[in-house]
Amino acid sequence: MPDARAAHARALALLAQNHDQPIRKGELSIPAIRGVGGSLIRLLDCNTDPARIWDVDFRAEPAQAGVGLIAVDHLGQTMPYDEMLSWALFYTSIFGGRKAPMVDVADPDGLVRSQAVQSGGLRVTLNGSEARRTLAGRFVEDTFGAAVQHLAFATADIFATAKALAERGFPALRIGANYYDDVAARFGLAPALVARMQAANVLYDEDAGGQFFQLYSESRPGGFFIEIVQRQGNYQGYGAANAPFRIAAQKRSTRPAGMPRL
Repeated sequence: MPDARAAHARALALLAQNHDQPIRKGELSIPAIRGVGGSLIRLLDCNTDPARIWDVDFRAEPAQAGVGLIAVDHLGQTMPYDEMLSWALFYTSIFGGRKAPMVDVADPDGLVRSQAVQSGGLRVTLNGSEARRTLAGRFVEDTFGAAVQHLAFATADIFATAKALAERGFPALRIGANYYDDVAARFGLAPALVARMQAANVLYDEDAGGQFFQLYSESRPGGFFIEIVQRQGNYQGYGAANAPFRIAAQKRSTRPAGMPRL
């Protein structure tokens, strides 16, 4: 953001909850507020002291070969459905975000409502369900309220990233073969591309602006998972049409509803 301290002052004027913590030797004072589910949001810019956080508060490690991740694309926050309006207002008022239309995502055990909010490079998807047996509902129960359920990282080459991750033991979510029959028919994809996607468990979507590829991890205990995405052209969505297939795959690989968490 252009000015972290001005943004912090604006957030407090809009009654956001401030976050204070002791500043130890060798640390910067970084303005911060509390967000969804008590999450901590630190406000950084490129022009003032907060911009130096990586040089001052962290110790550099020797560079290592990466897997092609270049940025955070978006984060997904899951909450009780009746909190979605409040948290959408939080992002639109404090960060000047723009809301996308709300969409319904089919879970075998009920509907999940999803709404994206974007402000510049900040993209957040808010997900809520009134049905306790949905994956979203179970996540809220396990975390005792709203929390970040997934992080999505961007890559410029999802197939190269998928290969590099597989070599490091990344637990990719296995997508059923019926998905690839469906996506090939919907978009008229070349058989070679579909075969490549299926081998890497990559999902696909497109809109008038461009194309979108997705790769998911298996869910961790408690429901948290990682997503890798590649946007081509000016694709603006989040692969909503793929969500039912992703949810079905996650339900096949996680503990059944009603089984206690160990």
